[in-house]
Amino acid sequence: MLTLAAASDGHRALFREYKEFLADSMLIAFDLWEDRVRTHEDRGLDPDAALQAAYSSFFAGPAACPQLIWVLRTYWLKCDALNRDVSPDERVPPQVLLLGWIMQEGQDDWVQVLTAMPYWPMGIDADAQWG
Repeated sequence: MLTLAAASDGHRALFREYKEFLADSMLIAFDLWEDRVRTHEDRGLDPDAALQAAYSSFFAGPAACPQLIWVLRTYWLKCDALNRDVSPDERVPPQVLLLGWIMQEGQDDWVQVLTAMPYWPMGIDADAQWG
């Protein structure tokens, strides 16, 4: 896997920007998740049962946060656009920028949330363009 240190200046700058938005969206995701669990506890469930009840409504846990999904989709498309403007040997697969480099930095909590997503909100159209 391409390392962050070996990436182009543009990809490193995009990653720094992505991390800022990701950090904010992770805070939102964790806060929303804690509120969901706490709501069940406030209804009288013990902590384990409250966690189970929260997962029954939001099976992806914190990964179900709309802000987090927006960040992933937005930065996947930004990475794809940047890749079209650089030489083939400078291209970085979006999944490397969005997840691989987060793993390389040891952001284990973030990796756990990102890998809990049942799917990433991306697809390829008939013209082989991400969208």
